[in-house]
Amino acid sequence: MRRIIADAILLSLAVATAAFAQPITRVVDGDTIHVEGVGSVRLIGVDTPEAVDPRKPVEFFAKESSEFTRRLSVGKIARLEFDFQRKDKYDRTLAYVYLPDGTFLNAEIVKQGYGHAYTQYPFKYLDQFRGYEREARELGRGLWGAQGTDSAVPLLARPSTAEDGDQIVYITKSGTKYHVAGCRSLARSQVPIALKNVGSHGPCSICKPPVLSKAATPTAAPNQVVEASKAPPKPASASSARCQATTKRGTQCSRQAQSGRNYCWQH
Repeated sequence: MRRIIADAILLSLAVATAAFAQPITRVVDGDTIHVEGVGSVRLIGVDTPEAVDPRKPVEFFAKESSEFTRRLSVGKIARLEFDFQRKDKYDRTLAYVYLPDGTFLNAEIVKQGYGHAYTQYPFKYLDQFRGYEREARELGRGLWGAQGTDSAVPLLARPSTAEDGDQIVYITKSGTKYHVAGCRSLARSQVPIALKNVGSHGPCSICKPPVLSKAATPTAAPNQVVEASKAPPKPASASSARCQATTKRGTQCSRQAQSGRNYCWQH
C-alpha cells in the first residue's frame, strides 16, 4: 500500500511539470505565443510591452518585442515545462518554453532586453531573471538601449521634442516621477498628463522621459507678480471698522468704532 501511495505522489509531481513538444504557430505579443494542441501560452517570468490590449495604446518597444519573439520561435517545436500554476485568469497556459537548439525562450527575451523580469508573482527562476534584466539594462540591450533615441522606437510611442509642452506623459497615483508609455513603473496605475503640467513630479530614471526646456516653460511677465508680504494693505473703511475693546467674556466687542477712533461710543 505504501508503495502504491508513493508511486501516486511521484506521478502527480511528474504531471505537474510534464513537458509537451508541439510546434509554435504564431505570436500574440512578446510574452504570449500560440502552440498547436495547447492554445495560448503565457511565458512565465517575463513581461513585455503591451501591443494588443484594445484598452491601451501600443506601448514603447512593443512591436520590436513581438517581432523578436516571432523570429526566435514561430515554426519551431516548443518543449513546454510548467510551474506550480498551470493557468492564469485568462485561461492561458503558463509555461517555460524551450526551443530545439536549447534556447530558453523566457530567459532569452529578458537577456536581450526585449522584456522585463515579471516579479509580481514568485517563480523558480526569479533571481536569475532579475540578474538577466540588470545585465541587459547595464549593457543597453533592446529597449534599454532604445530609451530616449529614435532607433527602433515605434511611431505610436516615439517621444516628442522637449519643447512640446502638450506631449502626454504618465504619472502614477502615488509616485513622484513621470514616465513615458511602456515604463515598467506604470504596471499598477497610469494617469496621462501634459508634460507642461507635471509640476513637482521629476523624470523617471529608468524610462528617461523628455524634460521640458526652460524656453518652453511658461513664465510670468516681469512686474506682474507681487509678493504678498510687499503688497500694501487695503485701508479699512471707517464705516466697517470694529471696536477694538475686549468684553468681560474675553471676546471682541461687536459694535462699530466711532469715526476716527478704535473704540465704540460705550468704550
